[in-house]
Amino acid sequence: MTVRVNPSGSLLDLRLTDAVRGQDPRSLSAAILDCARRAQRARRGKVVEVMQDVFGEGETLDFVKSQLPQGYAGDGTDEQAGGPPKSSGDDDEDFGGSFLRRS
Repeated sequence: MTVRVNPSGSLLDLRLTDAVRGQDPRSLSAAILDCARRAQRARRGKVVEVMQDVFGEGETLDFVKSQLPQGYAGDGTDEQAGGPPKSSGDDDEDFGGSFLRRS
């Protein structure tokens, strides 16, 4: 699978191969989200790297870093992102507040 994101971390493209056929939907969803998170983390790191090259250390770089999501320093010292919520196997689990239910 391949994920492309823009400098702000928004998803631009998702490519899946035939290798995903037959995978458990929950496992596939988790793998897609993990791949997207890694792509976003790498892109944000690149933004910080470019800004550091252009402006050096200082207030401008500090501002750019402050705009990154919680846990992303963009300089290799990022907090490790937690994975997706663990499922109990109940298809009606609300995963922290969803109001949609199967009928």
